[in-house]
Amino acid sequence: MNQYLLSVIFMFLLEVTLSQMAIHSDLYLGSDYELYNAFEKTSFHTGVVTIDRNGGLFSFAANASWENSDNTRYLDGSIRKYGPSTFTFPSGHSGRYQPIHISQAENNAFLDVTFVANPHTTQAWSLDDLVNGSGNSALGSYAGENLNTNNSNNNTFIGYRADTTSGTFISNSTAIGASAIVSTSNTFVMGDENVSKWAFGLPTTDTGNAIQVGDNATNGNGASLTEAGVWTNASSILFKTNFIDLDNEWILSKIKSLNVKKWDYKNTNETHIGPTSEEFIETFGVGNGMDTSHLGTIDVSGVALKGVQALIEKVEDLKTVNSNYQNQLEQQQMIQTLLSRIEALENQ
Repeated sequence: MNQYLLSVIFMFLLEVTLSQMAIHSDLYLGSDYELYNAFEKTSFHTGVVTIDRNGGLFSFAANASWENSDNTRYLDGSIRKYGPSTFTFPSGHSGRYQPIHISQAENNAFLDVTFVANPHTTQAWSLDDLVNGSGNSALGSYAGENLNTNNSNNNTFIGYRADTTSGTFISNSTAIGASAIVSTSNTFVMGDENVSKWAFGLPTTDTGNAIQVGDNATNGNGASLTEAGVWTNASSILFKTNFIDLDNEWILSKIKSLNVKKWDYKNTNETHIGPTSEEFIETFGVGNGMDTSHLGTIDVSGVALKGVQALIEKVEDLKTVNSNYQNQLEQQQMIQTLLSRIEALENQ
């Protein structure tokens, strides 16, 4: 391999000092040629150095270092580091920057590395070299490439271009699916804006459902969120057993005893009206096992519906009583009219 002096290609560089080389444009290094970089530091300002894979080589001197590489500034091709030392190579390919860190025993004369074509198609990798953070990982082509804000930690990107918004600080977030984007911390995103169905324990949702959970009593019984945004409970007679009739007076007395108040959820801006789960579950004997901290919407609506039925029966009873009273009143009025007429006849 022919070794070029740096001066041969300085015409393509905009800035060179005695101790540092700065790259300001795209460069191309042909096959069977080595560009030996003898400067202490190389600074990537803009542009990609493309190294022909049929024998081209970009090499660093033993005491060399570099700075400022990212998705638009890196070396694409075969890279060498002379000298027995640990070194991180500023490598990348096809718009994706992926530094590779290699350490060799001191008896080796130099370090070699080649960045393969079409990287990251089926591999998982850490993104921590791209950002001053930890616990960041990705799986899929170009996944997580916009994670470039320091101290972004514990983020996961799975799928082609699963990512975040460039320049956004996020922590403990996940994006799953092709082009899924997560932009806030402590957030889990599944799919991009084109995804319209989320099925759990099923191959797909029923028509009209955006979310559907399972198909039997062990995995959700098909509870769903409709495309219009209405949560729908599993309620088929096929799912139920142990039916018990409820007395009207019992249901009304239990409803009357409830403390129904207006309240706020702690540490939120949410205000609601309703009973506490503990009182409701104890009063009506409903719930999910030993859980007393949550209420099923089907129980609250069921109690309200049964209460309405009880009141309807009461109203109907009152209507009957009132009708009977009206009949009695009319009869009394007729009798009184007849008595008045008789009295008038007797006085003639």
